[in-house]
Amino acid sequence: MNRRVLLPVAGLLLVVGLFLIFFPFNQVDVVCARPGEVSSGFVDDDSGCPITIESYEQIADEEARFKVERVAGLGVVVAALAVGGMALTRGGGRRKTSGPAAVS
Repeated sequence: MNRRVLLPVAGLLLVVGLFLIFFPFNQVDVVCARPGEVSSGFVDDDSGCPITIESYEQIADEEARFKVERVAGLGVVVAALAVGGMALTRGGGRRKTSGPAAVS
């Protein structure tokens, strides 16, 4: 493969990897606990209300999944850097010519 193919592939991998690192796919809606209902002990930052246990479990699951996405995104970024480095360090496709210049 030549540079014309490898550099765009590296750029695409870099964009996908950064997207996985910085942008979560789903955001969980927080459900506030009703007065007198058992809450998780955590408070929603936006509304200031205590959240339900089920809502907290969904948030914890989503954060754990987001960590996996970030690790996968980091792997894709490393692959993009490897492909980009390979594209930049590959020779320009020049072949040795036969003749006095090629003879040692």
